[in-house]
Amino acid sequence: MVDHTARSCPYDHANIFSKLTFWWMNALFKLGFKNQLSSLNICDVSKEDESSLMQSKLERYWKDEVQKYTEGGKASLFRAVLWAFKWQWILPGILIFMSEAIKLIQPYLIGLLVAYFNDDADSVNESTAYGIGAALGVSAFLQICLNPTYFFIMQHVALRMKVAVGAMIYRKVLSLSTEAFHYTSSGQIVNHLSTDIEKFNSSIDLLHYIWLSPLSIILVMYLMYSQIGVTCFWGLAVVAVIVPAQAGLSSIFGKLRQKIGACSDKRIQLMSEVIMAIRVIKMHCWEKPFHNLITKQRRQEIFYYHIGAFLKSMANGVADVSHRLMVLPMIVVMYVSGDKHITSQSIFTLIGWLDAVRLTGFFFIYYSVETISQLVVSLTRIEVCVLAA
Repeated sequence: MVDHTARSCPYDHANIFSKLTFWWMNALFKLGFKNQLSSLNICDVSKEDESSLMQSKLERYWKDEVQKYTEGGKASLFRAVLWAFKWQWILPGILIFMSEAIKLIQPYLIGLLVAYFNDDADSVNESTAYGIGAALGVSAFLQICLNPTYFFIMQHVALRMKVAVGAMIYRKVLSLSTEAFHYTSSGQIVNHLSTDIEKFNSSIDLLHYIWLSPLSIILVMYLMYSQIGVTCFWGLAVVAVIVPAQAGLSSIFGKLRQKIGACSDKRIQLMSEVIMAIRVIKMHCWEKPFHNLITKQRRQEIFYYHIGAFLKSMANGVADVSHRLMVLPMIVVMYVSGDKHITSQSIFTLIGWLDAVRLTGFFFIYYSVETISQLVVSLTRIEVCVLAA
């Protein structure tokens, strides 16, 4: 028998420094470097992540939603999940806010260094340049610490949410009445546990970008206005076209997700029925009709996947060139009008700011809206199962 204490989770005993630097993982890395890892090397689940604890935490808030439902209101599993783990996902927002603020400060500091080497600014002397270089090094180090910590915490929270919802589905399935089984097939339950709750992994870590992305764009526009004046509004015109277009694509993708989920449920249910009746099908040589039926259902599902992939590639392409599209009209207007602000420092700073906001302001705003809408759709489908009598 394996000693339980020897396999306890190292995260439970790690100090704050070890958690911030992931030092508590070194023992496993060393073991994997010297020997081939096996199931015996897997430690126990952290006491903070036990499914019974997560499920009971969610159950308290879900009871309030069920009470609203019985009184004629609308229950929301998404709202219950957010409230159950509210401080665990709200507080890490401070980390990513600090990281994004540092990202916007860095182009300004590099612009001052460019001005120093070009003798464009008398205020930047040698000692100030050394201070700017040191500040750049410190800011880069802080980003290395803040970004991985934020995404680790949010992925950890997503795992807890996923475990809580999965445990609630399992508990509900055990208590379903015979009548409820006529409305809830085994294929739907399998789809909930294998596909729907997986949306937590790809959505929760982007949750803060719903408010952080617009804020980053506003801050960058303000910084550019202070640098080059009203010329920056030519770049704002590009933003006014791109952001609503991305929001529209996210909305369309959310509707596609509903259709894909319905097709997947129907296909899994059909496959389950075929497997259960496989002897009868083979006896009567009905393979071809059932094959055509399943193929037709699968083709419809793939058709929606193709549309979603096409829309996603369009959004990615626009987001990838958006910062270049913003800076181009601004530089052209500055050059044509003979603007005195067109210097190596200002141009480098503008490009640096727009490049810093490229992921946050254009990629992540689209992905956050898209993935959160997918999660809402998936949890809405799960509500039908957990609200069944």
